[in-house]
Amino acid sequence: MFKYSSTFLNILFVEVIAIQNILNCEMNNIAMRDTLQFMIDNSIINLDDVRMSMEKSKRNAILKKHPYDIWIASDGRVKTYVEDETKPKKRRLIAKSSKEELEDYIVKDYIKRHPVKKVNHSVEAIFKEWMAYALKEKDIEKNTADRYQNDYDRFLLGTKFSKIDIESVSDSDVIRFLKDTLNENNITRKTFSNLKTVLNGIFSYAMSEKNLECISMSYTLKDYKVSDKKFKKNIVKDEEQVYSEKDISIIADYIIKNYQSTRELGILLALLTGLRAGELCSLKTSDQEKEMLYIQRTEIKYKDADNKTIYSVREFPKSECSMNGIELSNSAMNVLSLIRKLNLKNGIGSEFLFYDPEYGRLKSYFFSKALKKICNETGVKYRSMHKLRKTYASYLLANGVEEKIAQAQLRHKDSATTHKYYEFSIRNKEYKRDILNKNDMLRESKIM
Repeated sequence: MFKYSSTFLNILFVEVIAIQNILNCEMNNIAMRDTLQFMIDNSIINLDDVRMSMEKSKRNAILKKHPYDIWIASDGRVKTYVEDETKPKKRRLIAKSSKEELEDYIVKDYIKRHPVKKVNHSVEAIFKEWMAYALKEKDIEKNTADRYQNDYDRFLLGTKFSKIDIESVSDSDVIRFLKDTLNENNITRKTFSNLKTVLNGIFSYAMSEKNLECISMSYTLKDYKVSDKKFKKNIVKDEEQVYSEKDISIIADYIIKNYQSTRELGILLALLTGLRAGELCSLKTSDQEKEMLYIQRTEIKYKDADNKTIYSVREFPKSECSMNGIELSNSAMNVLSLIRKLNLKNGIGSEFLFYDPEYGRLKSYFFSKALKKICNETGVKYRSMHKLRKTYASYLLANGVEEKIAQAQLRHKDSATTHKYYEFSIRNKEYKRDILNKNDMLRESKIM
C-alpha cells in the first residue's frame, strides 16, 4: 500500500483547513476534531508540524497586508516603513541586516499594534447563546428548552464550572464537576443523564457554531462510568404504578353510568388505548379510520416571557412509531362513537375530538382533574393519567398478548422499553392468592 510522508500529510491537512475557512464550509466541526485526534493518536500527523504550518500561514497573511515596499538600500541593509501615529507622516523607517530579520520585525510590530482581544466564553454564556440559537433555528421546542434551563439552574447556575472559559475547560474539570454534583445531590441516573445531555449540547454548540477550541464532551463522557450505588433509587410498588383490575372495573362502570361530558369518556378511551395525555387531548375526528387510530400530534407546554404556562399542539407525535397507528378494540371504537354523538348533541363542530365552547380545545390537565374527581367519588386511589397508559400495557401483557403487538400498541421502538417501564402486576390480591395457593408445593400436606 502506498504510504504518504508525514510532512505531506501535515501540509495536506493544513490546506484542507485553509480551504474550509475560505469557502466558509458548514463542515461538522465535531467530526473534524475527531478525525484530527485519530490522525494524531496514530502518528499520521504531527501536531507540532501542524502548529508550525499554521503559524507560517498566519505570518504570510500579515506580510501580505504590509502596505509599504521593501527594498535593499545602498548600505546593503533591507528597509521598509511601518505605521507610527507619532510621526508626522504616520510612518517610521526600519532597517535590518536581512529580509528575514525585517519580516520578523514587521510581524511582531503588527501583532503589537493589533492585539487579539480575548473574549471570555464562559460555560454560562455559551449555554445562553445555545438556547437562543436552538430556539431560533427550531432545533428544539420551547418545552425542551425549559427542561434544559431547569437542569442548568439546578446543577450549573452559580458554580465555578459555569464561570470557566469554555476553551480552558479540561477533561478533568468536567469529571471533577460531575463527581461533586453526584456527591452533593441525591439524584437518579435519569436526572444525571439529563445533565450530561445539557453539557454535551453546550460544548457541541461551542464547536460547531462558535468555532471555539474546546474539548469534545462526547469523548469526555464516553468513558466516564458511574456505579449504580451513586444514584438515588426510587422504589415504587406496583400498586402505585398501575390501577388494579378491580380499580379498572370500578372506574369503567362509573364512567359508563355517569358520564356528563367527553372528559369522562376521554378517561375511558385512554384506558382502552394507552394514549398519552398529550396525545389524547390533541386528537382530531379525522384521526380514526375504521378500526385504526393514527396519532399525529401531541400537546406541549412551556413558559412564555411572563412565566405563564402555555399549552399548544405540536403537529407531530412524540415518536415516529406513532405514525403507524394503533388497532382499536371494539370497546374503544364504541367509546369514540359515544364521544362523536355527544359532540353532535352539544353542537360541537371543532376538528378536535375534545372541545368545550368555553375553554376551547381541552388541555391535558382537564383530564387529570376529571380522573381525580372520578377516583374521589368511587373511592379508588388516584394515580396520574400516565398510569392509565401503564395499566393498559400491563393488562395486555398479563393477559397473554404477544410482545410485539403490545409494543406496537404502545408505540415503543423496542419491547425492552415496554417490559422495563410499563409492565407491572395489575392482578387483585384475591387473584394472586388463588394462583399461589393452587401452585403451593405443599398444598396436599397437613402442616398444622
